[in-house]
Amino acid sequence: MQQGAAAGGMQQGAGGAGGMQQGIGATGNQQQGAGGMQQQGGGRQQGSSRDGVMMMNLRVLDDEDDFVPPGAGGGGMQGMVDTMMSMNFVGMGIEEIEFFRKDYVIPGKIAFLNKHIIEKNDVQHRKITEIDGFPVIDNEYARRLPGFGTSSMEALGTGRLVASSVAGSMMSAAAPATAAAAAEKSEPSDLEPETSAEGKHEPIFLLAAGLQAASPNQLDLNSVEPQELVVLESPQEQEPEELVAPESPQEQQESNKDIFSNDVKDQEAIALELEAKAVAERMAKKKNKIDKTCTKVLEGVPDAKDFPARLPPNFEKVTVNLWDHPDAKRLLAGLSEEAVKACVTENNLDFFYNKGLQQNDLLNFEQQKGYTVMNLDCRDTQGDTLAALLLVLDDAGAVAALSPLERRAESVNLRAPGEVLFATGHNGAGVWRWREGAAAVERLPLETDSHTLWYSAAHEAYFGMEPPSKVQKNAPSVASAWSPAGEQLFSFVQDKAHINYITVDDDAMYVSLRASAALEKVDLATSEVEWVLGGTHSTFTITDAEGNEYAPTGEDTWRDGFGSWHHQHKFQHLDATHFSLFDNHVDEQKSFIDDEVSRMVVLEIDEEAKTAREIFAFKTGDQAMIYGGADVLPSGNVVGSSYPDFVYPALEDQSYQQNLWEVTPEGEVAWRVGVRGPNPWAPEDADGAPFSHRIDVCEEAPVGWVVFNVERFYERPPVSRPCATAGGAVRFLAFNTLRTQGDGQGVAFLYDAVAKATAATQVFTFQKSWLPRAVELQVPEGPARDAPLSLVVVNAWKESATHSIGAFSDLPRCEEVPRGNRIIAEEEGA
Repeated sequence: MQQGAAAGGMQQGAGGAGGMQQGIGATGNQQQGAGGMQQQGGGRQQGSSRDGVMMMNLRVLDDEDDFVPPGAGGGGMQGMVDTMMSMNFVGMGIEEIEFFRKDYVIPGKIAFLNKHIIEKNDVQHRKITEIDGFPVIDNEYARRLPGFGTSSMEALGTGRLVASSVAGSMMSAAAPATAAAAAEKSEPSDLEPETSAEGKHEPIFLLAAGLQAASPNQLDLNSVEPQELVVLESPQEQEPEELVAPESPQEQQESNKDIFSNDVKDQEAIALELEAKAVAERMAKKKNKIDKTCTKVLEGVPDAKDFPARLPPNFEKVTVNLWDHPDAKRLLAGLSEEAVKACVTENNLDFFYNKGLQQNDLLNFEQQKGYTVMNLDCRDTQGDTLAALLLVLDDAGAVAALSPLERRAESVNLRAPGEVLFATGHNGAGVWRWREGAAAVERLPLETDSHTLWYSAAHEAYFGMEPPSKVQKNAPSVASAWSPAGEQLFSFVQDKAHINYITVDDDAMYVSLRASAALEKVDLATSEVEWVLGGTHSTFTITDAEGNEYAPTGEDTWRDGFGSWHHQHKFQHLDATHFSLFDNHVDEQKSFIDDEVSRMVVLEIDEEAKTAREIFAFKTGDQAMIYGGADVLPSGNVVGSSYPDFVYPALEDQSYQQNLWEVTPEGEVAWRVGVRGPNPWAPEDADGAPFSHRIDVCEEAPVGWVVFNVERFYERPPVSRPCATAGGAVRFLAFNTLRTQGDGQGVAFLYDAVAKATAATQVFTFQKSWLPRAVELQVPEGPARDAPLSLVVVNAWKESATHSIGAFSDLPRCEEVPRGNRIIAEEEGA
């Protein structure tokens, strides 16, 4: 990674989006100033030393991280000293503080901690008001500092404690084995503290979890009160006898036992005790949050809504038992008794479809093989996952493939044909090659949030979010990009925004901000916010599908229910003027605004006039507190998903815990899949009593079966019925086999069956989001115009579709053929 003080490098300041930005240039290289990472707008300079002191960063371990008490293996803390000196990151869990005592230091190499935490000996106490008058910011601030992406935040070593050399450079965190090997090769003199011009050893200092000063000026250690930070200046000045290294790792662990523990408790018992405390703390915070912000009381399940059945006209129905699939049987065999009772029922997938409504103007639709992929998971009444899988359904109403997951996925889409890209949060991201079987899963070197993960071939990068901290929980605020090797290339911060989806084009990122009901367009080179679509700070005046107009107010909140959509999911860029989203229609009190249902929405904007209007809006009939999406299909239909707030097992239309939809531009259901399951509150209930589909009236987490989003793809490039232009060309629409984050290359041929030769060839580009784009092939004058022709369309992955279209002279004239029924008019193409 090349580093240099260049524009498009890592920047932070008060301007732009009010957040921290890190630019990505044309080459995708990350850049860093020679003096370290700089923050604009009066920010602190990070990376160079001041008075011989270098600021350091740390994070709190997440719930899924393994907890290893210091000294519990691998030679303990003393054995890690050399490794510490080569790292720049502290990966220490808040729980570990209890293992440290005030008098424990490693002479001349680590000096800590803050007495407010140490003397209280309280793992739940994390806050300090200030250091030298500088406000203290939580761990999430440290996690967002430029250059400290999640790829350099791995837990290092058995003690999970590493320190930085006082040398001026900042080294990337490496694997423990690599770092240890490097330390072993270093000369002893390399491990001694640096010496200043005055001949005095320069200190290293370590801030406890939760401590990070934010100020226009770098923290000056000389101005910090002695009782606030303990700093050792030289190994000669303090050398506690108990820290003399034992002769063997086993003896070393025994020697350090009293240092790391306040008594002689077994380390495993202490770890369990700390985990119990952490769980109790989380539950208490959750209860306090409910008590403070929610006064609603659920007084029984409300009556079912009275509306017509949401089914295709003249539909065909197929019922499938998911558990008959061989890989589902293997998943079932590993489920707990609790999970089986709460999740498993026979014949749990119902397919309803009308092939004619699905086809629209697509050519040979009956021979076209389509699939829908999704995450599918079942949760208990606390919202915890009992079973999780990736699932591929074919358009004939069958389970094509599935892959069980240890942790539920949320974002699911296609990286390439046959490659399902998914994200599971702190458990990582992966690619499932679904045609090769359930076990064909490749883990990616990325630690991402689960809400969204896309691969852009044009940028050669993955786009998603950094995982949120414990404090943020499920509300990520850092949009990022990574190279295929896991190197962070870009970072954009919006505090408290709850970013839940990201899409990109050539030079911009589009960031869905759930908390402000908006989409931001962010320049990838400068990290500047170009405009905001939605919410009270919208750049655009918005008109909804019913003609209501919403002009931006500039207010700092949307709690009054302002705007057309609220709490949206999968707000995405389709092209320069079209966007789609799922409008959950929920306010911050976790109530449905005006008791309305959730919607699938497509928008059209005018950047110059700063106006936007809903050109499609389908009311699902469900009130989905979270999740959902709306994707435009090659047919012009819209596919998405939703789930109800209450389930009514006795009513077929409202008996499903999860619904998948395909809807025509007129709002007619063309395809529906319903997922059925037991009542998670009363699995033994055989009477079909209605039940709530979320854990609490004051909470948003669902129970039972749920899907985050769905993604459609095809075996061959879909093509619309061709027509003949007045100028002698065959005109048609062509679509790639999957949606991408950039237009893809294609080529089309006309083959003359009589001459046994190619009559015409045209290179073109597939529109990335399946919006209609016309392709024309000029037919030579002469015999070719009366010969039977075959139309061949091929994409960059060499997937092809071949259609016999007859003679050019027999094709209908384009001006006489009504355009396909589509939400968005076709774009002139090649």
